[in-house]
Amino acid sequence: MLPIVIFGPTATGKTALAVALAEKLGSFIISADSMQVYSDLDIGSGKPTPMELASVKHFLVGIRSPIEPFNAGEFVRHTLKILEENSRIKHPVIAGGTGMYLFSLIHGIHGFPEIDPVISTKLEGLSTADLRDRLEAHDPDSASLIGCNDRKRITRALQIFMQTGRTYSSWIAGDDKLRWNGNAIHVNLTFQRSVLYDRISARVDTMFANGWISEVHRLLEKFPRDAYGFRQAIGYSDIIRHIDGELNLDETLALIKRKTCNYAKKQETWFNKFPGGLLLRDISLSEAMEQILAFIAGIVSDETGKKI
Repeated sequence: MLPIVIFGPTATGKTALAVALAEKLGSFIISADSMQVYSDLDIGSGKPTPMELASVKHFLVGIRSPIEPFNAGEFVRHTLKILEENSRIKHPVIAGGTGMYLFSLIHGIHGFPEIDPVISTKLEGLSTADLRDRLEAHDPDSASLIGCNDRKRITRALQIFMQTGRTYSSWIAGDDKLRWNGNAIHVNLTFQRSVLYDRISARVDTMFANGWISEVHRLLEKFPRDAYGFRQAIGYSDIIRHIDGELNLDETLALIKRKTCNYAKKQETWFNKFPGGLLLRDISLSEAMEQILAFIAGIVSDETGKKI
């Protein structure tokens, strides 16, 4: 098995390329997008269209409720299981723009267990000071490294300890990371900055034309306003402000476009950390397909593969 990992900033055409490539290779797609994992967040997350979903088997799309978090550890754990269960497929396609997910898959992440909801509920009722006291009592090493008011990290360290009986600091010190240990082909899809920003602007305009505001109205009838997915995905909280009358439409569009461009810059920073591979800059879908297939043909004769 030699997975093809397609990454790059938002609005570069990763989904279309992944679908075309998976169709050509008789493969499947694992989404590496932290927002497409949520159900109901369809337009704003740029999910594959119903036709794209029907044409190729997709994994990790719409599997989690917007009120529930999904993290890099879960992504790696799910991805490794999918690859293992479909090992007969020679070139699975892993595609997305969430740098932390892909970085963790490539370089490894500590395999923290899933936390019992009962534990999370118990901790939610405690003040940050109480949480801090408990962490200092059970795991002073972690407490010394986490800020006194960093409730999120304090809670996470306590969750790990309560779930496993093992301190968070001992997990971090260990070398038992989850990662893909095989070979892979890395494909970095990108455009020069000015072109990328124009693509982002057009993409946001299309999302609004396709009914993004109506989607948010429907979501608010189904989920609480502070749902995890709303807070994490670019644009949803801004559209809620528009619905509430805080922003007019032009202000909402401009704000989402600006946030998306800033996010694209952060994505590029992430992807600069990745091992070298095939850099595809400022080219069409057909050109990208041609170069990837030629690249595969050039290394597939080596039965042991090649670390890219």
